[in-house]
Parts: sequence; C-alpha cells; structure tokens
Amino acid sequence: MIDNRQICALYFMKKYFYVAAVAAIALTGCAKTDVAVSEEGDRVISFDTYTQRTSTRASVITTDTLKASASGFGVFAYYTAQNNYSSSTKPDFMYDQAVVYNQGTSKWEYSPVKFWPNKTGDKVSFFAYAPKADSHISNISGNNVAGDPTMTFSIDTAIVRQIDFLVADPMTNLTKQQVGGKVSFNFKHALSRIGLKVQAVVDFVNPDADGDDDDDNTSSQLDTNTTITINEVKLIGDFAKSGSVNLNTRAWTLSSQHDTAFVWKSANMVPSVRSHVTSEIQDLVSDGNYLMIFPATMNCKLMVDYTVSTNDSALQNCSVMNNVVLSSPFPYTFDAGKAYSINIHIGLTSVQFDVNVTPWDVVTPGVVVNAPVNS
Repeated sequence: MIDNRQICALYFMKKYFYVAAVAAIALTGCAKTDVAVSEEGDRVISFDTYTQRTSTRASVITTDTLKASASGFGVFAYYTAQNNYSSSTKPDFMYDQAVVYNQGTSKWEYSPVKFWPNKTGDKVSFFAYAPKADSHISNISGNNVAGDPTMTFSIDTAIVRQIDFLVADPMTNLTKQQVGGKVSFNFKHALSRIGLKVQAVVDFVNPDADGDDDDDNTSSQLDTNTTITINEVKLIGDFAKSGSVNLNTRAWTLSSQHDTAFVWKSANMVPSVRSHVTSEIQDLVSDGNYLMIFPATMNCKLMVDYTVSTNDSALQNCSVMNNVVLSSPFPYTFDAGKAYSINIHIGLTSVQFDVNVTPWDVVTPGVVVNAPVNS
C-alpha cells in the first residue's frame, strides 16, 4: 500500500451505460429489377442505429459522432434462404459495406442498395461494427471465408491517438420486413474505458489496499497556502496491444499481454484541476483523453508524479517538493462497455508540533561558597 504521506489510495468506480434510441431513418432505393416481386413490391433494406449512452467526449463514439463520421459503420450480411445462419455461411449478401449518414438528406445511405428476398421465410443475418475504415482495424475476414466475420483491432500506446470501437448486437435470421422497417443495430462499446479523478487527502490514514473502493474519506481541508500540481500519471499493467474480435459473439481473442505503461501528460489533463488539486474529488482527465483498453483481468500499478508547493513569506522562495510514487500491484477485471475511474488520493501529512518543557535538574549537594571565609 502506498505510504499515506504520498498517495493514500486509489480505486475504481464502475459507471454503466444505457441504450439511447434515435429517430428512425429510411434509405433511398434504386430502380427495380426484372425479378418477380410480391404484390407489395420491393422493400429496401434500411438501417437504424442505437449506441450505448456515454458522456460526450472526443474519443468516445455516440450516435451523434457516428452520424458526423465520414466513414460511418461497416456491415456484413449473410443470405441463408430458408435456413438459419450457421458457421458454414459466407457473407454473400453484404461484405464490409460502408453505411454513412448523409447530413443533407438526414438518412443513413449505402451503395449499392440491397432488397429483402421476397420468398416467404427466406432469411438474412446482419453484423456491424464502427468506425468503418480506421487505421486501428486490420485483418478483416475475407468475403470467401465461411463463418462469423472477424477483424483485428490495435490499441495505440499514445492515449491521444486512441479511438472507441463498437460492435453491434447481431441481427440474425431476419425475414422480409414491412415497408419502412429497418435493421436496428444496437451498438455496444467493445473496449473498456479508463479515466482519472484526483483528490488531496490530508492527515487521513486509509486502511484500504490499492484498488479498493474506499468511499469513507474523512480528509481535512487543504491549507490555502499549499498548491498541488499533477505532472504525469502512468498506468502500468499486463496490457494486450491487439486482439481479434468476433462480430457475432463479440468475444475477443487477445494477443500476448505485455508490461505496458500508458501515460497521461499534463496536456492530457484538465488544466485547472491538475494545477490546483483540492480536498474535493475532481475529474483529472480532459475531454478526449480517456484510456481505451481490451477487457481483461490483469495486475496494475499506478505511478504519479506531482509537486507540492507552499507559500511562506519568511522564506526566500516557495517551499517546493517533487514526488514520484508507485502503488503496489493490484489485480482488477475490466469488462467491455464499462467506464472506470481511477481515483488518485494525494496523501499529505501536515508537520505538527508539540511542546514539553524539561524541568530543572536540581543538583545535590549544592555548591558551598564562604563569603567571607571565617578563619
């Protein structure tokens, strides 16, 4: 456990996401073919999207940011006639199809437009991911490969270059929909998100181990002459740098895990918070600077570089102390689609005084002086 004079404790707090619905959106169609159709005519395959609700951040994909994206999302579709979807099926209906929101028409659009099969009972299964066409995505399974669509996603070691990654709930064995019906994708965050909070903890001994949830914080107020500045924070753990995801099961197969440090520098933090840590807990991470990692169980350590300055008019300069502290390793399980906060407690122990006056030590026998000396 970190010494209380440095960092009392840190802990994780889970925040759960909820699904938010967006307005239904239709797609434009193309000219009819010569294929025989039902009395109701061709029905265009249209898409609607839902994403887990999160706070608006540049590095997090929401419904609005997905609409604003130039790449949109990618779709795989499998036509299986009267049969249910199985691992022997190939993506012969749509393959990594880009679907992009048109701000001018307020519609999700793709090309070439596809139509539902008209034979009663024929089935199509859909799988989707977002964002489409990003440098962090590679090794997409081929259009001649049977089975669930897969791809590799890479985690960037630089937090500012990281992106959110979404995988939709699979929509399997769908039959021809009514006119105006849509394939409604419910996108979920496939990674785990980590943010930072910070608090000055004064003259409080935290009995909890690193990684524990310790809400019972009875910290005293920080003296107004003291300023705490966070210079750098590192999260060190056995992180995987890449992984293959199955768009049907949404399961990850991760590469070997390595001891990696993700670094938040001063530019990645909220300026007013990092330069003025208070006794109240505050968000330390600035917009767009969440850490994205693969869901996994691992041992973690946190390193914090911070400075404590005290104004004292009696001194020639301010009293300045720089501290670099490292927590003990602690295990933690990160789940997909969940946002975590590392709560950093900057522990300060005030210099206090006590007084004890030592009593006189009376020497016996006393010193004899004869004045004058009697002879």
